[in-house]
Amino acid sequence: MSSEAPVGPAQGLDHPGAISLDNVLTIPTASLGRIVGYLGEEQEHMLARAMVLAFNLELPLPGNR
Repeated sequence: MSSEAPVGPAQGLDHPGAISLDNVLTIPTASLGRIVGYLGEEQEHMLARAMVLAFNLELPLPGNR
């Protein structure tokens, strides 16, 4: 799906999954718990692309790497 970015063990997670931008909400920093994973440069670009598509932003799409 264009509004998702795949993640998984390579990002420190226990199993494959996806960051979905269809239902984004903000939470206070104090509500965050432990770090469960991280994004590398490739995933950051995929997430930026998904964000542009999910929110119909008028920005150039970040290229796929």
